[in-house]
Amino acid sequence: MSVKSPSNQPWTPMRLPNLIHWFRYGTGISANDDGNITGWHDSKGALVATADGAANNSPDITSARLVSFNHASNFLKFKLDGSNSDITLGAFSLYFRINFDSGDTIGAEDLIEKDTNNFFKLTSPTTARYKIGGTRHDFTFSEIAEGTPFVIGGERTSEGAISVYVDNETGTPDEGEGTQDVGETVSLSQFGKPTNNSYWYEVVICNDALSSGHRELLYGYLSGL
Repeated sequence: MSVKSPSNQPWTPMRLPNLIHWFRYGTGISANDDGNITGWHDSKGALVATADGAANNSPDITSARLVSFNHASNFLKFKLDGSNSDITLGAFSLYFRINFDSGDTIGAEDLIEKDTNNFFKLTSPTTARYKIGGTRHDFTFSEIAEGTPFVIGGERTSEGAISVYVDNETGTPDEGEGTQDVGETVSLSQFGKPTNNSYWYEVVICNDALSSGHRELLYGYLSGL
């Protein structure tokens, strides 16, 4: 069921005031004849998440138009006008609609990263970790059930408060206390490198934290895909 905006039109992430990138379900995906993805085009900006099309390096597109990361060397690198391009963020919102194979156990799943000092990842079915310019922040939340699609989001406000949301429920900060000045930015250059098989519906990236109202609308939209 689609989420309705106040004007009674279907709501999409394009209505978010600070949206900068929107990698949309089943949209803007290019692949070779074997189904190996070569690009996932940003529906908001000009960024493209790219791969070389080689079977071991490139995620696949499924019959349901999902992006399937199924090999440890799978990734999609960000490019702008053909050149490698980082996303650099102070305040931010990063939201993903994902699923895992029911027989797998989530562990060390890089969602978005640049290097060992800049990333957002799932570290188990109940934990996630940031590194922002080398500073670590861990969060704990209710257990994710592999085989069931879920929404995970990470945010940092302009005041530096960091949070994680799983299916719209907030996680609890552990390591790092959940605050870091926004002047200490995070740089991100790619999606992926999985430990297990994951299936990606959509990714939404904003350059500010969400209001509670926009978070509810985004969760309703993503959970309905």
